[in-house]
Amino acid sequence: MGLRETLNRRPLLSAGVVALVIVAAILIIYLESGRRSRVDPTAQAYFTVDDGKTLFAADGAQMAPFDHDAAEAVRAHVYLVNGEQKVGYLEKYTAQALARMQQAIREHHPALAQPMPGDTLVKRPRDAGWVPDTMDRADAIMAPPPSADGRGAREIWPGS
Repeated sequence: MGLRETLNRRPLLSAGVVALVIVAAILIIYLESGRRSRVDPTAQAYFTVDDGKTLFAADGAQMAPFDHDAAEAVRAHVYLVNGEQKVGYLEKYTAQALARMQQAIREHHPALAQPMPGDTLVKRPRDAGWVPDTMDRADAIMAPPPSADGRGAREIWPGS
């Protein structure tokens, strides 16, 4: 006997299967929607000119470093940890990468305006030097800060 005949002869089984599929679909949609931020991270981003001591919001499409009030501004990755904001790490492009990407934008070649491995430099606030994103140490620097409550840290953006 085929599936169709079984479902036709047992309407309660059919209803149960349909209900199970609907509940599973709703659950998947709910879980997936929670993984994405409700704020577009490219709309606004945090930046700093003083190693993360103070932050300001600016267009997330800006490529750091850039000049802000006569100081070098870099991107600040900010996390919510145990209910408090914490700067996890700072980020900027190498001078060569920044020049290459800005030229690509001026010449209307957006595909070439993407960073390549090694173009990004990272560091934690108060660290002395910058580390290329291709070095093993960079992974530890870019990892979300630990949280005491075990819930983990989540990156936040201005307005989130």
